[in-house]
Amino acid sequence: MWAKVDSVGDRVLFFDRHGHGFSLEGNGAAELRRDCVYFMHEKRTWVDAGEHRFLCRYSMEDREVDRVVSLADTFGDTWVVPGLCPSE
Repeated sequence: MWAKVDSVGDRVLFFDRHGHGFSLEGNGAAELRRDCVYFMHEKRTWVDAGEHRFLCRYSMEDREVDRVVSLADTFGDTWVVPGLCPSE
């Protein structure tokens, strides 16, 4: 069940364009901002040149979206999280 929230506190949320996601603690992660949602965005135009796939960040506090980094077309739009898999 979905519920509208104004903040995710110290969490950082990650979503791909298929709706798959996960969250992590935002404290102590140098490159991540707490209370933010990170997502993949693809911008296609009629003239399909230049950068058009981006990792974006939505700040729950500021209510603003910004581009974090441009991604090459060879990258998929899903998250790889090896630390979430149990080791044997």
